[in-house]
Amino acid sequence: QPAAALEEFGQLKPDGPFRDPLLTLTGEALYRLGELDDAERCLVMAIQDNPEHVDALRWLATVSYDLGEIDKTLHFLGEVCRIAPADARPHQMLGVIYRDFGEHLRAIPELGRALELTTVPEVQNEIRPQLAASQMSLKQFDAARKTLENCPDSVSVWALKADCLWQSGESKAAGEALAKAESLGELPTSARKFKARMLLDQRDLGGARQLLESAVASDSYDDEAHFLLAQVLQQQQDEAGFQSHLARSESIKSLKDTLTKLSGQAMEEPANADIRDQLAVVCDQLGQKPLAGVWRTAAASCRRRQAVAVPRPEKTP
Repeated sequence: QPAAALEEFGQLKPDGPFRDPLLTLTGEALYRLGELDDAERCLVMAIQDNPEHVDALRWLATVSYDLGEIDKTLHFLGEVCRIAPADARPHQMLGVIYRDFGEHLRAIPELGRALELTTVPEVQNEIRPQLAASQMSLKQFDAARKTLENCPDSVSVWALKADCLWQSGESKAAGEALAKAESLGELPTSARKFKARMLLDQRDLGGARQLLESAVASDSYDDEAHFLLAQVLQQQQDEAGFQSHLARSESIKSLKDTLTKLSGQAMEEPANADIRDQLAVVCDQLGQKPLAGVWRTAAASCRRRQAVAVPRPEKTP
């Protein structure tokens, strides 16, 4: 109940004995209410009082991320890692951020460190698939299989294992692992695409088409699913369908490339509101509505800060 919490915090003197926790908790409450700029101001004051205030730094990293200030986010998380070297959380967040930007070479050591540090089984089981997926992106299939060894049975884990086996040339074992995944529940979209690739190699065009049409229906912005479906339709001599899905795949991939490029520019130019507006538009075009909202918030924040930074002209007598 952040609004009620703020009312209670308002009863305390801002310069009293509880100043540091008051600033940090007020920043957290403001963040939960979506008041990102005010949250940042409170947390910055807490850091100014105590540069090694771990909780304030952690929340400041979260606020900065939602403001689209990735460079600041990485800096604050790095400070948490330095001050609290036994804390797994900043390493996991760094790993996830790097993964989101396709920086798997940076993501892997951070996720690996998070896995080493945490003793909570639920968190370990959350990190392992994240780490394995990054390892697979770099074709480190043996390492990914090792990462997944101690994971509890689940559809997603067995699907990842199946993909590793397939990529390693163990097609029979991959099929068995995929069957195990299906026995545990409905396959996620990534696993359906993987199964479709297997069926395509086995010349089961009907089965592959059914899976890929289901994947496209679940996520119309999945460029890989559109591309695979185009391949199936081409082999079925459905020229119109082939051209339609191929064009859709290329269009989505182009948007994703643009998103990656603009994200890099946003990291290099933390005060550039126009880039953040462009990111919001691209995210909308990719169906990523929550992320589009984050970038619009970031753009608005940049403009508010620029307005404050520009001195008002003095009135002439």
